[in-house]
Amino acid sequence: MLEERELTAVIVALVASLYAYLNRGKLTEVPYSLLLFGSFGLLLASLVCSVLEVFVWEDTVNFIQHLLAPASVVVLAIWFWLAFVYRESSTT
Repeated sequence: MLEERELTAVIVALVASLYAYLNRGKLTEVPYSLLLFGSFGLLLASLVCSVLEVFVWEDTVNFIQHLLAPASVVVLAIWFWLAFVYRESSTT
């Protein structure tokens, strides 16, 4: 059954993606922005999978969803480390 909160999350994430795309020039000034965009892309894919699992291959898409969400967090943690911790330690 399609849950309203999952569909809402996908819509909000798509709007945020559109905003990021339209402002990509400014956002690429963020250090290691590709990792940040990659993390968001993985999260967006996970959210899309949460909606798709209702329609096709429920178990497979659910498994992929539950792989993508933590992968997003790992990539985000790497971005945090590179952008803040590694950068500060290399300047001192």
